[in-house]
Amino acid sequence: MYPISFSSYQFFHNCPFAFKNKYLLGNRVSLPAPAAERGTKIHDELEAYMIAPVLDPKVDPKVDPSIPPEALHFYSQLRDIRDAKRQGHDLVLVEGEWGFDADWHPAPWKDCVIRGKLDCIVISHDGSQARVIDYKTGKRIYNEIKHGLQIQLYVLFAFLRYPDLEQISGELWYIDLDQIINEKFTREDVPKILQHWQENIEEVQTAYSQDCFPPKSNAHSCKWCEYSCHIIRRKPNVVRGTGLCAEDALTDNITLSLESLEKDIFGE
Repeated sequence: MYPISFSSYQFFHNCPFAFKNKYLLGNRVSLPAPAAERGTKIHDELEAYMIAPVLDPKVDPKVDPSIPPEALHFYSQLRDIRDAKRQGHDLVLVEGEWGFDADWHPAPWKDCVIRGKLDCIVISHDGSQARVIDYKTGKRIYNEIKHGLQIQLYVLFAFLRYPDLEQISGELWYIDLDQIINEKFTREDVPKILQHWQENIEEVQTAYSQDCFPPKSNAHSCKWCEYSCHIIRRKPNVVRGTGLCAEDALTDNITLSLESLEKDIFGE
């Protein structure tokens, strides 16, 4: 089974058919969106900044060559974390690739059931508290629930990996908005979060065991889907779906109404 991550599960939840095409069959129709490429670039630059040598304290942050210009308003927070890492006051891990097996024990990245790449985690010197930080580019509006669920998963990873942790601050750093959203978690929250993700894993495992990945109509996501059986090419290297995946649905003995799908997508 392909290792589950937060993003791949979201893909599966939105449409198993699209999930199969992207993650199992490896089909890639469109080039990465400019916003996604920009987000990756900023993440890479922040990672490089966190592991770079510390400059003289008198250096103007505006001329610090290692910090991304988009993140200048987070300069003091970033520098404090980097200084604590350099001085050994806290354990700071950057871009950690954490995998877990079916029993939620740490496992290799390429041989695990569920995994995630944490932007930054800061663990106190006594090992009892931590900050789990996830950088976000772009908008926050309409993404609050999704981002909140993602930081919960990363907090769960930290609690499982470091059994001495008692409290974790889950932090979403919205780089473009100059905002930090903070939520506190304790070890008492672990069973509830773990149960939620255990159910998600079992849902995907059932799809694998039955080889059942039906398309799921959605008025918002279908029109942006690049894996639809019926596509519209709007720009070079960019295709968008109509959401009418009934041919594949019928192949799997699933009856979908084209008429109802059209109403869901086009509002007619």
